[in-house]
Amino acid sequence: MTSRKKKHQSRTYAARIKLMGIISLLVVVMLVSPMFLQMQAIPVSNTTRLPRDASHHSAEDAILNLTYWSRTNSTIDVVNPGERIGGDHVILEATWTPSVLVGSVSIEVTAIAIPSVVSNSSTTNSVRVDTRALGNNGTCTINSTVWLLNGTSFSESVENIYIGNFFTPRVNVLTPNGGETWTGVNNVTWNAWDANQDEVLTYDVLVSFDSGATFQSLASNLNRTWYMWDCSAYPILNTYLIEIIVTDGIYYESDRSDATFAAGETTTPTITTNTTTTTTLPPPIDSRVAIFLLLFVLTSGIMALVVYYAAKKWF
Repeated sequence: MTSRKKKHQSRTYAARIKLMGIISLLVVVMLVSPMFLQMQAIPVSNTTRLPRDASHHSAEDAILNLTYWSRTNSTIDVVNPGERIGGDHVILEATWTPSVLVGSVSIEVTAIAIPSVVSNSSTTNSVRVDTRALGNNGTCTINSTVWLLNGTSFSESVENIYIGNFFTPRVNVLTPNGGETWTGVNNVTWNAWDANQDEVLTYDVLVSFDSGATFQSLASNLNRTWYMWDCSAYPILNTYLIEIIVTDGIYYESDRSDATFAAGETTTPTITTNTTTTTTLPPPIDSRVAIFLLLFVLTSGIMALVVYYAAKKWF
């Protein structure tokens, strides 16, 4: 009886363990099945990304477009490394896309050789700067930075860009330009121009008497393109030239009459040279020498008489 009772208890224990295993398995299946069904309902391929908001983007997702234009040329062009850009008021614009990612942007232009730096910033995705504020022409480095809405930032630089905002002015003498004959008051005229529209030009007027070998100033720092010259006090010559020098405050240029012209009313005086002949007298004889000579002459005369009478007595 005891042996049978023990076998019955063992079978009952095993059945309970088996039942607990089945129940545990059912619980696991019930927990895993919804997740499996959800994965089957939304398939995702390896080439598709789910939409992300701006907080998930990195700075590398932003793309820079750097362009320029000027008053001289309104066509918008892309800035390339090593390029030479010229024009009146060269405008640089840095635009970062996509704009929904951008919090703010900045641009900085550095010209070490001048030296000068100009910069600007914006709370949009685009910013501009007028490079004329550099103050001169020079080779520059352009640096643009973007700050994304998630707090990250990114910068790009374009180097070795020559930017020329300033041009040498030009001048052309109109009158006198060669072959004229001027007396009294006459009008010296010229024209001038500059590729920089807002430039203020000033002029110096010079005249040469010797066909351009030397020049002297007639007027300086004029802000008009004419000068009334009174040549009546100048000598009558046919070797005059006029020269005009123009400046914009940075660069200088000049032009002269194409050929010599005649001017003046004053006759050049003739200089007469008088030659004076000077007779040089010998220096006076010393008094002691004169007395000696006188005594010598007297003595010689007396001796001559003595010799004469002696000779007469003896012969």
